[in-house]
This record gives sequence, C-alpha cells and structure tokens, in this order.
Amino acid sequence: MSKRSIKVAFVGGGWMARAHARAIATINVLGMVDAKLELASILTRDPSKVDALAESIGFTKGVGSLEEIIDDEEIEVVAILSPTLDHFGTVSALLEGGKTLIVEKPLTTNYATSKQLADLVQRGDGSDIDVIAGVGYNYRFVPGVALLRSLVSEGAIGRVRQFRGRYDQSYALDRDKRKGWRFDDFIGGSSVGDYSHVVDLAHLFVGDFEVSYSQLWSLNGADDTLVRIAAGEASEDSFFAVGNTDNRVVTLAGGRIHNGRDNYLEIEVEGEEGTLIWSLEEMNKVKVFQRSGPSKSSVNSEGFREVLVSDGDHPFMAKWWGSGHTLGWADTFVHEWSELIQCHMDGEAIFPTLATFDEAAKVQKSVDAIRNLA
Repeated sequence: MSKRSIKVAFVGGGWMARAHARAIATINVLGMVDAKLELASILTRDPSKVDALAESIGFTKGVGSLEEIIDDEEIEVVAILSPTLDHFGTVSALLEGGKTLIVEKPLTTNYATSKQLADLVQRGDGSDIDVIAGVGYNYRFVPGVALLRSLVSEGAIGRVRQFRGRYDQSYALDRDKRKGWRFDDFIGGSSVGDYSHVVDLAHLFVGDFEVSYSQLWSLNGADDTLVRIAAGEASEDSFFAVGNTDNRVVTLAGGRIHNGRDNYLEIEVEGEEGTLIWSLEEMNKVKVFQRSGPSKSSVNSEGFREVLVSDGDHPFMAKWWGSGHTLGWADTFVHEWSELIQCHMDGEAIFPTLATFDEAAKVQKSVDAIRNLA
C-alpha cells in the first residue's frame, strides 16, 4: 500500500531552506512518518534565482508570488523561512488560506503583531481558523534538552528555582559581516530577537516570567569598544537580562560579538535538589547533579555525571540508529518536521514539543521587555 503524499512549499531561501529541505529528505529516507513528503514549490525574494535554488534542493518548481502557493490546493504545508520583517503579512495570508504552517523564529518583530497572529489562530469569538501552526524554536527538539524537560517534570531535581541561559556568537566581530537585515534593529535585526532561542528555553523550563532588568550593548565601529545603548540607538549586538516568576530567577545573556564563540548555547536549570546542564557544543550530552544527602565518606564525592543521550528510549531517538550513535544540529529539524507532519495528519493542533503561536508571542513579549527596559 502506497503512502499518502503531502506537498510542501517554502517561503524563503538561503541556508535555512537547505536545512529544512534536508530534514524532509531524511524523514522520507528513514520513514519517520507514514507519508511521503514532496517539495512542491518555493518562493524567494529574488525571482531570478528561484528556479536554480528549486532545482538544487529538490523542489518541483520555483514560483513568483505567495498567491500561487495559497491558491494551490494540493499544497498542504508551508514553511516560512524569510526575514522576520516579512512574517506578519505572509503568515496572515497563509492562515486565512488554511495551510498548515511552520514559521522560523521569531514569529514577528514585536509582541503586538505576534499576539495578533496568535489571536488569529485562536479567535476570541470562538470561530477558530482551521489551521495547525507552529514556530521553529528548534532547540526544543534536541534530545538532550527534551531529556532535561522529562527530568524536571519527573521531579528529579525538585522544584526549579533558577534558570540561566547564554547564547553567544562571534560573527559580527568581522566588519564585512555587519550588514543586511540582521543589523537593522527596526526590522527585527536586534540580537535579542536573533538569540530568542534562549528566551524560549527559559519559558519552557520556568513558564512565563517578568523581565525586571536588562542591558543592551553595541560594538563601536571606530575603536571596537562596547557602548551601552537604549533600544534602537545603534546595532544591538549583545544583551543581558534578569527576570523572575513565582520565586524563580531567570538570567539571560547573548550576543554576536563574543570572541571564541561560534555558536555557544548553554542552559542550566537549578532545582532545590539538583542541577541540569546542556550545551550545544556537546549537544549529545547532558550533565546531571542530584543531591545525595549526607556523605558516608570523609571525602565529598558529590558532583555532576554525564549522560550520553543516544539510547532508543531517549527522546526522539527511537527511529534513528543504534545506541551510542549521536546526532547533529541539522537533525533537530527532522524531529521538528516529524512532529508537525504527524499533527497535520492527525488534525491535532496541540503539539508535544513544537512552540505554538501563543508561546512564541509570550517569548516576543519578553524580547520586547528586554529591549525596552535597557
């Protein structure tokens, strides 16, 4: 019996389109869902390059307008991979068209428009738009991060009382790379939004929180010193923030001007009875500390232990390779798409892992607060 075919379209190109296309190809090869996913149409900002891109990453065709995707009744699922400034109009139109959506993070450039989209999916008058829509905070789909969530929910470290998150990169130290939309803070280029992954992970582990203090910093182009700024004064290259909720403390930092850090994301979740750590630089491992009570030895031997997250009973690992065979960054999109497609096939809008529009709007509310309080 042949599998059901599900046609997919992308809005946006670049390297993220390649990451998502690779994920879909992997799902088909490994049979991770009971369907065959077809890369049908892709739309990019540059019409002169769309056909070549379509051919290079396996799409049937490139198209010249969003309307072509909306009007194509055979296309069931659409990924929005374009710059953040474009998201609001694109997503609004696709929601009305009834397509299942995955939107690259952040949802929009500010809380007001993110909340509007969340309200479109869940209208206050009860007349829901019949769509399944999620936001691609892909680090939720790292097996190690998912394992930490399971440990927290099982009470392995007691009640969570602190979350510390840090996301550092260094690419903006290169003057030749300080250009494009990511360096225009008014169209979604702020480092706070760019590194909102770490804000999302804070919400994932402690729930909603209030930002109580923040700082923004910009790299001075004249002498490479750091200058503290208010939102919008200059390129928002680095940030620091403190928040709290229900006697839980949240500490966040991130930026694109940190020497030696190509893609350094680390989270630490501290509970009353232990602490959990995960780092992207060792993404297949987690560190676990659990208080064992009074020591029976004259030497304190308590400490962190490392767990290699690769067994078949670990999150997301059942359909991969044998125990001990580790995964990479790009495989998070395989998990993300597998969940999205399964929910699409089941007609289920409640995701086990994928961020909802409402969750993404709350992340954007925290992002706005970090910028506005600086």
